[in-house]
Amino acid sequence: MEEASKNGRHQQQNKNEQQLTASELRHYEADFDESDPKWKCWPERKHVQKVASHASVATIVLAVLLLLLALLLLRPLFLRLSFVGLGVVLFAVSAMAFSANLAQNDFLFVPYLFVVWLLTILSFALFFFLVPMFSVPDFWQNWVLVAFGIAQGRHSLSVVRLITVLGAAVSFASICLLTLFNFIMLRARNFAIAKRVAIKKGYKTHPTGENGERKRRKDETRRVRVMEMETSA
Repeated sequence: MEEASKNGRHQQQNKNEQQLTASELRHYEADFDESDPKWKCWPERKHVQKVASHASVATIVLAVLLLLLALLLLRPLFLRLSFVGLGVVLFAVSAMAFSANLAQNDFLFVPYLFVVWLLTILSFALFFFLVPMFSVPDFWQNWVLVAFGIAQGRHSLSVVRLITVLGAAVSFASICLLTLFNFIMLRARNFAIAKRVAIKKGYKTHPTGENGERKRRKDETRRVRVMEMETSA
């Protein structure tokens, strides 16, 4: 009887594995545990869900800063419209990523990953080339004249150096920051897929380490209160 039960469970497991897609099989874990250390992120080893929420909020703040930059500082209409469009799109996909992290919907992470990846590639062109080109009149023409000592440009050498270094620094910082955000969201998406596959397979998921510890403290406090009430009675 016990052998037949084991065979039945084994057949059901094979049937469930056949129902999984190729993408789900890559994330399938027979012993899925939400509190596994591999789902923790640096620097304080927090769970990837919490880190992803912070990253999505930070990206929303970045989108608002892009909108303010476009509306308050950038004068050319083309550059202003470009940054407004980027800010709106980044705000939308960041909100989707935030809701995806709360609802554990791995499909809603995809727009964020694509947009942030594309913005990472375009960051150098945006902040190093386009912003100086449209914000400072004849900047690159003067840059060539001054940098190669051909003639005295409209802007002094110190101004040209300052704008060049500032543009390169902002470009490098944005590339590093967006790459970090994309890596965090990719980890969060992998976690959501692994959890969905585990639920689909019928395994009971475990609470995260932080939530589990909080639940244990509440249970312990409740147990102590019950014992005190029984003692006083």
